[in-house]
Amino acid sequence: MPPLSKCASCSPRISKPRVKQSRTRNPFLHFFAEYSRNNKDVKTSVAAIKAGKEWKCLRNSEKKIYEDMSARSKYVYRSRDKDLNKFLKHLRQSFTNSNEINVAELKATINFLERWKTKVLRGLK
Repeated sequence: MPPLSKCASCSPRISKPRVKQSRTRNPFLHFFAEYSRNNKDVKTSVAAIKAGKEWKCLRNSEKKIYEDMSARSKYVYRSRDKDLNKFLKHLRQSFTNSNEINVAELKATINFLERWKTKVLRGLK
C-alpha cells in the first residue's frame, strides 16, 4: 500500500473524519477539529502547529474530504448589525434557486434597503 502523505515526517491518516457538521467554510478548521479529537493529550497551541504541518503534507485528494465538508457546511454570515442581517436574509431568500428569482422577496429587500438608508441618513444629521 502506498504512503498516504507526501513527506515522511507526517504520520499516515488512519481514522476517517467524523460526519459531524461544523459551521465553518475553512477546510483546515474541519481537519483541525478532527486532529484535536484524536490528540486530546496535546495542548491546543502545540496541536495547532502539528496539525498545520500535517495539513501541508496532505495530498489534494486527502484534503478534498475536508473541502467537501466545508462546502456542505451550514455557514451563514452574520453581522453585529441587526438591520444588515435582516437585509442579508431577504437577499438570500430572493435568490434561493440559481435559475429563479423570487420577485416579491426582492421587492421586499429593496424596500427594506430604502428604509434602512433613510434611517442611517437621519442618524447622521
